[in-house]
Amino acid sequence: MNRILTMVLRNLHVVPGMWFKLCHYAKHTDEYPELEKWRHIQYILGRAVESGNIDLKVTGVENIPTDRSFLLYSNHQGMFDVVAIAAGDSHTVGLKADGTVVGAGRDTSGKCKLGDWKGIVAVAAGMEHTLGLTQDGRVVAAGEGMFGSCNVKDWKDITAIAAGHIHTVGIRKDGQVVEADAFAAPGVLAWTDMAALAVSPFHTVGLRNDGTVLASGDVQFGQCAVEDWADVALVAVGERHTVAVNKDGTVVAVGDDANGQCNVSGWKNIMIPGVN
Repeated sequence: MNRILTMVLRNLHVVPGMWFKLCHYAKHTDEYPELEKWRHIQYILGRAVESGNIDLKVTGVENIPTDRSFLLYSNHQGMFDVVAIAAGDSHTVGLKADGTVVGAGRDTSGKCKLGDWKGIVAVAAGMEHTLGLTQDGRVVAAGEGMFGSCNVKDWKDITAIAAGHIHTVGIRKDGQVVEADAFAAPGVLAWTDMAALAVSPFHTVGLRNDGTVLASGDVQFGQCAVEDWADVALVAVGERHTVAVNKDGTVVAVGDDANGQCNVSGWKNIMIPGVN
C-alpha cells in the first residue's frame, strides 16, 4: 500500500495530462498509428515502475519478434505467460509459454481438464471439446467429442487446427485438409496448399498459402462469397459472416450484416503478427 501511495504522489503533476491523452487516443483511435498509442502506454507504465521503486525483471525477450512487436501485461490473475487463447461456447483455453494449457468455464464434459497437456503449440475450442496441437504435429483432444470431434489420436504431421461447435478440422504438412468427424462442408477435404482454417457451425473458410481464400457451406447470407479475396493474412468466422485481414492491414467482410458486424471497411493498420 505504501508503494502505491508513493507512486500516486510522485505522479500527481503528470496524471491529468497522461489521462487526457489516453482518452483522446481512445476516442480517435483510427487517427493515430498503433506504435504512437503503444508508446504512450509504455510511457505511463514506465513512470509507474520508476516512481514506485519497482524492480522489474524481464525474461524471455529472446522469444519476442523484433519487428513491430507488442508486450501484453498480466491481468494479475496469475496468467503471466499466456501466449495464445481460444474460446468455445462456454469455456476459455489459454496456451502458456512453456507449452502447457489452462482452461476455465463450464466443464461438465471435461473440456477444461488439460493439466497433463505438454508440448502444445496451438489450441482450438468447440462447443464441448478442446484441441491442442503438439510440437511434433500430433493433436490431442479433451471433452465430450460429440459425433467424433475428438477422434484425432491417429493424426500426424499436422500444422494447424480449428474447431467448430461439433466439428474438428486440421491441415497436414502437405497442405491437405483432414477432419475428425463427418461434418466437413462440401469440397473442403479436397482443398490443397492451405495455411489456416476457420470454422463456424454452418461454414468453413480456408486461407491458402498464396493469400487467396476458399469457403464452403451455408451461403444464405453470402458468407462464402470470398472468391475475389487476395493478399489475405488472417481469416475468422462468425455463425453467418466471414472476416479477413489483408496483408496491408485493411479488413474485409461478407455475410449477415444485421447488426453491423460486417461494417469494417474503414478499419486500417490492423496488426498482423509476423506480417507487419
